[in-house]
Amino acid sequence: MAFSIEFIGKPMEKSEAPFGESSTYAQIIIGDFIERFVVPLIFWSKKDYIQQWVAAIEKLLNSDDNKNVSVALLTTMYDPKMANFYACWFLYREGSVVYVQNSMMILENLPEAFKLENIHSYVPAREMITDEGDKISEWATSTRELGEFLNKVGD
Repeated sequence: MAFSIEFIGKPMEKSEAPFGESSTYAQIIIGDFIERFVVPLIFWSKKDYIQQWVAAIEKLLNSDDNKNVSVALLTTMYDPKMANFYACWFLYREGSVVYVQNSMMILENLPEAFKLENIHSYVPAREMITDEGDKISEWATSTRELGEFLNKVGD
């Protein structure tokens, strides 16, 4: 199993970006799975995203092994006063196994007005089946893999 979340390529100009806004490509790797996605650079810089990802993974890894913990890795960040949703990856730790699900955080469904400092409290309980009975896509990695990723980011 491998884990990585990183930017790839150079930032795109508004004219060449898929949504007509300054953005760049990033990718997440979980074992053999690779997903590429567009990250807007309007409200946050690459550095801001990386800091949020690192802090979230550190929180997950520094939790008690016997406690299930969940965090969110934001992949879109807009001004919270104007945003309707954020794309993110939810990470659910169960012992040394970490399950990863791609999701949308719909701001109107949150229990309070969005506050970045409370981001991880908005992660819902891990579900594996939708209300319609379909399996939710998720991938598994390990705390060891996440630790190795943090070591590489720190280099």
